Amino acid sequence: MKKPYEIDSDFFKKMTFSGWYLERDVILKKLPSHLEELPNLVRQFLREIWYISVTNDFYNRDKYGRYIFRNEVYTFGETTAKLIDYSLEEESSCLCTHLVNKKIRNFGFKDGREIMIDELGRIYEIPDSGDVYYIGGKFYEGLYNLIFKRGDSYLVSDTGELFIETTEGLISANMNIEDIT
Repeated sequence: MKKPYEIDSDFFKKMTFSGWYLERDVILKKLPSHLEELPNLVRQFLREIWYISVTNDFYNRDKYGRYIFRNEVYTFGETTAKLIDYSLEEESSCLCTHLVNKKIRNFGFKDGREIMIDELGRIYEIPDSGDVYYIGGKFYEGLYNLIFKRGDSYLVSDTGELFIETTEGLISANMNIEDIT
C-alpha cells in the first residue's frame, strides 16, 4: 500500500494538514463491527485515516461565467454521522448484489454521500443518484483519485460490469470489477 507521500505532494500536504502522519493508528478498542470483519490490511488502512476530515477547495464557473468558490469535505470514520452497516440484509438492498457479496462497507462521507471500501481495499462512491461508482485505485491511491478526481470513475452494474459515463451515455469499459485486483 502506497502512503500519501509516495503518491503526490499536494495529497500528502492535505492529509498531513488534516492530522494524518506516518504510522498513525487511532486509539480505538475496535472499529465498528461491520468493518472489523474486513481483512487486516484494510482495517490497518481504516485505523490510519479514522477521524480525519480532508477539505478540497476549488472554483467552478456558474451558468453566467462567474467563478464560484466551493469546497468538498471528506470525512473518514464515524464523526458526526453513523456509518451504514451494509452487511445487514435490509441495508444492502440498495447496493448491487455483486458488490455486497464482496464485503463492501461504508467508511466515510463526501459531502454527506457515502464512501465505501471493499475487502480488497478498492474505493467506491455513492453519489446522489444512488448508483455505485468504482473510483479506481486501492487504499490511499483510491482516496487520491476520489479527492482530486484523477483517473477514471466507473459505474458498477449488478453483474459487476464496469461502465464509463460520457455525454453520449453509458459505454461499456469492457471490464468487470473482478478483473481489477
